[in-house]
Amino acid sequence: MFCKAINTAKQAKPSRHRLFHNPQNAEDTMMKINMAHVKERSTTGTWINFAVFDAKATNGDNDSLLAQLTAAARHAGLRVDQSALAYKVGAGIRFFGSPHLVNYLSAAGLPRWTHKLDA
Repeated sequence: MFCKAINTAKQAKPSRHRLFHNPQNAEDTMMKINMAHVKERSTTGTWINFAVFDAKATNGDNDSLLAQLTAAARHAGLRVDQSALAYKVGAGIRFFGSPHLVNYLSAAGLPRWTHKLDA
């Protein structure tokens, strides 16, 4: 299942503004997504690796988009225990994803982008 995404970061080429809009043309479907890969201690003391992606599904299917980006991050060799999307709504940032991670991000704020993911 494919879905479209909006990358909320500034884009170098306007022609690359859509994700997965035409699976036949791989060059147009690839774009760089800002991503933060962070390792933090959980409330139980264990380490959790999480990923936050700078993207939002244009078709409203954030579940599929998050699954696709999480799989791409894992395929790139990153360990991801929990993941979330981060995107602008009005003047604020909204998070979508793993409930515990969304609660953490809502309190702690958006982490710095550490990677650019080809998706």
